[in-house]
Amino acid sequence: MPNPYRMYQAEDIIQRCVAKLLDEKCRDPRIGRVTITSVEISNKYAHAKLWVNIAQDSDAITTIKLLNKASGFFRYELAKNTYFRGVPKLRFVPDTETYKMYETDFWDNITK
Repeated sequence: MPNPYRMYQAEDIIQRCVAKLLDEKCRDPRIGRVTITSVEISNKYAHAKLWVNIAQDSDAITTIKLLNKASGFFRYELAKNTYFRGVPKLRFVPDTETYKMYETDFWDNITK
């Protein structure tokens, strides 16, 4: 079992770097506003799952497909900008928890 603190650090670095790449270098207009909510790395650092929150105005399915297509670009940039010996394969997954909060009366229950 790898060190949990080291895994947390690697997840944080991946999240910050990919978010920065999405802001600065991603020029595809079909990818709307995307926020990376969390990252989970496998025990051997071979795979990373990135949960993304997609703005309401863009198509979620198309955005996820485009992000998964561009995962090679993100891996290449991560390899250039980080100290990782091997960069994990990235897989983008829609974050459904935030959508559930908006669909239910979650915020109404908090304010009461």
